[in-house]
Amino acid sequence: MGGIGEPFNLSLSSRSETLCPLPQALHIHFTVLEEKFAGRTVHEGRLASLSESEAVIESGLALALLSNLKITLGPVAGTCPGGEIYAKVVGPANGTSPSARIRFTSVTPELRTWLQRLAATVQPAKAVATSESTA
Repeated sequence: MGGIGEPFNLSLSSRSETLCPLPQALHIHFTVLEEKFAGRTVHEGRLASLSESEAVIESGLALALLSNLKITLGPVAGTCPGGEIYAKVVGPANGTSPSARIRFTSVTPELRTWLQRLAATVQPAKAVATSESTA
């Protein structure tokens, strides 16, 4: 939650969404933006879970809070159209490997449609598992 203190005492509610684990993590390449320019070093990582507007990125690099990233997904015939995602690191993610929670700030239209479909297919599976465990 973000906000300001006295004398205003105003805060914003958290926009975080429930992230659903992907059956198979998506291999990505990313650079950390330096001001408005992409860094020169390309890092490898994986998107391990996602929603329509957020994801967990796992990599060997510890990502600083509020870092801006340029993420590239390569096309996979019949599934992923490939494209670019710009995102901001919004916090740490739970897990054993270095990982961070990111919020998408810009996504190519084809990739956005594909991510929405992918998020819709993994969410029902999680909901079923949750309802079975409570039965």
